[in-house]
Amino acid sequence: MMSEETVCGQNMQLVPLHGQGIHNEVRIVLLGKTGVGKSATGNTILNAECFESKKSPASVTSKCSEGYTQRFGRTIQDFDVTLLYKLIRHLCPSLEPTNKWGNKPTRKDLSVGDDIERIRELRNACFAHTESAEISNDDFEELWKAAKSILFRLQQFTTSKGRKTNYIQMLLDLQRKALTFNEYISCRQLPGAIYIFGETSVPCGTTARFIAAITLEKKVHLPVSWDRVERLVRTQIDIEDEKYRGSDDTQLIIHNVCKEDEGRYQAVISRNQDVKIFSNELYLHPTGDIPSAQILSTAKVVFGSDTRFDCLLSGYPLPDKVEWENSLDGTTFNPIDVYKDKYFGSSTDPCSPFLLVRNATLTDQQYYRVVVWNVFGKCTSNKEFLQVTGDRPNMSGGTCTLQGHAVKLRCDVFLYDESPALTDVYWTKSGIKLDIATHNGKYLGVNLTDPSLTINNVNYNDAGNYQLIADNAVE
Repeated sequence: MMSEETVCGQNMQLVPLHGQGIHNEVRIVLLGKTGVGKSATGNTILNAECFESKKSPASVTSKCSEGYTQRFGRTIQDFDVTLLYKLIRHLCPSLEPTNKWGNKPTRKDLSVGDDIERIRELRNACFAHTESAEISNDDFEELWKAAKSILFRLQQFTTSKGRKTNYIQMLLDLQRKALTFNEYISCRQLPGAIYIFGETSVPCGTTARFIAAITLEKKVHLPVSWDRVERLVRTQIDIEDEKYRGSDDTQLIIHNVCKEDEGRYQAVISRNQDVKIFSNELYLHPTGDIPSAQILSTAKVVFGSDTRFDCLLSGYPLPDKVEWENSLDGTTFNPIDVYKDKYFGSSTDPCSPFLLVRNATLTDQQYYRVVVWNVFGKCTSNKEFLQVTGDRPNMSGGTCTLQGHAVKLRCDVFLYDESPALTDVYWTKSGIKLDIATHNGKYLGVNLTDPSLTINNVNYNDAGNYQLIADNAVE
């Protein structure tokens, strides 16, 4: 809106700027030619002598000035940074940036207009309407370096136009200034139109939730977006993505938090294309660590038996990948295919992984370990050597005893410690296995408990070489 007033026969424009601040503040800029009475009009509006005003054939006010007051319960203020930018943009066509107004300049664009755009961008991105002025040291150093470069070029421009103000010296004085505690507190407690809060240390795998509290006038509804900020790069979050399911203007929900979600988050109110109000920043820190894994000792297994390696896991979050490995020399390890019959029944479940080795033989006598991964990294467990123990059955010298018309052949079978049990015993005659069951009582005995053989009704046909064979799992 724009109204026009005639003062001393000259035209002057009163431009009220609504929506630039909080709801009880009105900001006005007075535009007009020299001598039309802008200062006097400003004093009348503010009801105070804020601007020098007197009768004179020459201009009394030589530069922009500002003032504010309380009238009718509302604050009246003449301009801020956004207004100054608009004035330059619309009234100073010679300062138009290389890439036009409202667009980010490239590194090669170094005109005055380009630096004005840079100031607007820095102001909007880092300082405008913030809840807190607190930033990291690294970010501050980058901002300070950028501001110093901009000010140096602008100093050259103003000096070439005859201005004597030393902005570089003012910047150095500011750099040397010691910030008092009260100044620090006042900076941290700057009022803002939007504030976000929520738990910032969130365990991986859980859900993070940031809430936005908006303090703008209730009747005004402005769109709110959520940004992720990495140094000076700002990326708007697509809340339609499944990762942020349930997010809206009032809250940002981050599902299944992982290490990649770590960073700074901010809510943004968009008044229009040029004016954005930024909330305070929250730094999301996913908590957790690299997992640890330990194989519980399984040092020995009897030849032909099954054995199992159990694994103890700790840390958070739990692994999302588990792999068993073995090695002949304990140095070079190879992954184990747990789906082979040899390892059938093994588990790579991150909650309780274990390895089954079935029917152990001497080829299974190797080193074993487990490798686990989660979002924070990889961990390799201790290595365990599987010793396969046991031997073939052993026998003592045989005896032959006559019992009437029968002969009893006896041979004692024994096993060394940790040898697998007997699986079969039988006799052979001249290399041919005797079938005890089919000879109608000719042969008696022969079992795992008592392997002795009794031959009934002995005759010349029974002559021959008899041998006892005992088997176990050892090949």
